[in-house]
Amino acid sequence: MIYQMTIYYGAKINGDVIYSTEIHIEDCTKFPKDIDGNIYRKQLEELIIRDGFNPGYFEFGFLTKSEYENRTTKDNENSTNYKISK
Repeated sequence: MIYQMTIYYGAKINGDVIYSTEIHIEDCTKFPKDIDGNIYRKQLEELIIRDGFNPGYFEFGFLTKSEYENRTTKDNENSTNYKISK
């Protein structure tokens, strides 16, 4: 059983993480067999468009912890916390 998990997802240009998201999942007793990154991609695409850039220039995907920690844009973060229950 998985009780806690952290997921890193981001948008990269030339291997540099420009946009990223960190998802913490706690107290999971039921978890889907596969995780679809489209939800995270859509959120990042909206941010990229809002900043005036073209999402087509970015490479989207799950990140390693090292990639996330070494991202280039650490100082301008927004945090959003969601509480999900049954």
